[in-house]
Amino acid sequence: MAIQYSDLIRKGLIPSGKRKIVRLGEDRYLVYLPRSLNYLWEELRSKGAKVRVYIEIDDDDDGEGEL
Repeated sequence: MAIQYSDLIRKGLIPSGKRKIVRLGEDRYLVYLPRSLNYLWEELRSKGAKVRVYIEIDDDDDGEGEL
């Protein structure tokens, strides 16, 4: 079953594509969000919106730390 991005967006889900994970100390990690959606991140921040982040592990992972 193929993922339909329009269906995800209607449900309030925003696909962000492959992302790198960076370690920030002993127990913190950082996931960079795409700059192409900066307008959206700023809007959410200005509204004080709470978000949930889900991570999907890519079956074609090449071991370089990208999701």
